[in-house]
Amino acid sequence: MAQSGNHDNRSYEDDWGEKWQGLLEEYPDGTTNYDNQANQLLAENLKGKLLITHGMQDDNVPPYGTLLLVDALIAANKDFDLILYPNAGHGLFGVASNYMTRRRWDYFVRHLLGAEPPKEYRMGER
Repeated sequence: MAQSGNHDNRSYEDDWGEKWQGLLEEYPDGTTNYDNQANQLLAENLKGKLLITHGMQDDNVPPYGTLLLVDALIAANKDFDLILYPNAGHGLFGVASNYMTRRRWDYFVRHLLGAEPPKEYRMGER
């Protein structure tokens, strides 16, 4: 499961990528030191189930990184599930949070437990 994921440090804040990957270096063969964590470059290796979610109003991790991954998964002919929240930010607060909690639980029940979760179970209101 990837929720509001930073799928490539080249498309996120430079200070974050540099902290963990160092300065961007391009090698003679065209690869970089950031390639080993760029999920779109690893999409063809996907095995199993993957649920990807992102709030389209995310001002922390830009949604286009998720869309790069989605595009690569499609090109690699990999099956995955995608939920985009048109009016949600990075934390998926409010209604999006309750819906995401239920969908995450449903995904785990279905794909880890091998059972069918209750249809459209409504999370308790706080």
